[in-house]
Amino acid sequence: MKNIITKYEERKNEEKNGIELYFEGIPTPEERNILKNNGFKWHSIKKCWYKSNNYNGESKTIEKTQETKKLENIIELTEDEKKDLAKELWNDEKMQDYLLKSYDFYKTKDGLILELEKVNKISIEKTMYYDDETEAPEVTENNFILYNRYNIPGRNLEEYLKEKERLNNNGCASGQYDYNGIYFTSHYYKHENVVACGWAHDKDERYFKRYLTIEEEKDFIELMNDRKEQYIERLKKYWKRYGDHVSTHGYWANR
Repeated sequence: MKNIITKYEERKNEEKNGIELYFEGIPTPEERNILKNNGFKWHSIKKCWYKSNNYNGESKTIEKTQETKKLENIIELTEDEKKDLAKELWNDEKMQDYLLKSYDFYKTKDGLILELEKVNKISIEKTMYYDDETEAPEVTENNFILYNRYNIPGRNLEEYLKEKERLNNNGCASGQYDYNGIYFTSHYYKHENVVACGWAHDKDERYFKRYLTIEEEKDFIELMNDRKEQYIERLKKYWKRYGDHVSTHGYWANR
């Protein structure tokens, strides 16, 4: 398969007259976009990417298309780079292993390392708590997803962008954000180049690194939108499998 970096095994599915791709690791956001743009879907049970009615007896290649967005200014670290970074951050091998299993790492052209929690490590709340002075929410898939919206990657970023647009259109906004732009901030490991992204009004100047460039911002928004899509799909799969275990729980208010 051309332009796919991650190693995979290709299998023919004669029953569906299709093809299945089994990857050794998790494809990058760019690779997943390539798969989706070529008609492949994720099979949550078989843990493979599949496409029906397209197998012609030959290995099907997947080409990058003009519509496929490529992250060029925030680039995911290679596996070797991630391992080297983990060793640099922690001497303990268990902590190194924890970092590699729990976080994705990306780099900018000037060497800043962006740390993001892996989508499969983001928590899912199966109990929907509510103020018992209000009506209990109905236990539905939609309400379950809405309740978990605070865990959705980029939720605050989405609010920031709406506020920024409101400011540009109306000349006023809430004042909760730094409208100079999304910025890099470093303090988690007290490591000069390992950063997170922020967009609130109360950034700590001690750890402020710099604002993202316009190109980096576009890449970052694309990256967060992809992670948001993955997390919502994960919530839907969770609901399909464990929806019967999702419940509501009231708590005392003003008492």
